[in-house]
Amino acid sequence: MIYQSYNFIDSYSNASGNRRDTMVLGELGKVIRENPDAVKSALIDADVKLPREVNRKGLVRAIMSNKRNTRMIKNLSALIVASASFDGGYEFLGRKKSGDNNVDAEQKKGLFKAIGSFFRNRKERKAQRQQDKLENGTEKEGLFKRIGSFFNRNKEEISEVGSSLYDSLQSRNAQQTMTSNVNNRYQTDSSNNVKQAGFFQKNKTAIIVLGVVGVAVAGYFIMKNRE
Repeated sequence: MIYQSYNFIDSYSNASGNRRDTMVLGELGKVIRENPDAVKSALIDADVKLPREVNRKGLVRAIMSNKRNTRMIKNLSALIVASASFDGGYEFLGRKKSGDNNVDAEQKKGLFKAIGSFFRNRKERKAQRQQDKLENGTEKEGLFKRIGSFFNRNKEEISEVGSSLYDSLQSRNAQQTMTSNVNNRYQTDSSNNVKQAGFFQKNKTAIIVLGVVGVAVAGYFIMKNRE
């Protein structure tokens, strides 16, 4: 099943049981598809061993191999909530966007690059915060601090998503569900939130016709050679 929603948070809140689990896996697949580097940083922060040049399918396999790693679950749940919140209009500046809720793909890419750094440099950043407090009495403002504040304010929601994610990763079809969303054959037009058909969907009739013609030609030459 391919699940893709532009209002994941509301949909998740109104769902229950297996439906929630499927939705969470679908949203995680979407995060892996759109922001693999942030997912990689989240896994490394949870002490998951990864090849240097790991691809999206490799990330799925690594998640499945570490499906009982609670720190990994927490990090991935934070990514899911951050992605869904951004798509829902949250600006990561402490306020909602006004009016237009269309997703800015480049802005989201920049945000998840920062979130990847947030996970990757967590220990160094903590030491720097302590140093800033010693020297200035306050922490420096910045996107990292806003990201940390967002995760802290939404820790209950992240925990709830994490509970569903943990359960869903234990299911038999978990890897298939994630992979289906990582390899989603539909391309999303972010300007109007409409799924656009990929190449095969757009050219399905022509491909079928060419396939039939190819089979007929091959059959003709086989019969010709037998004569």
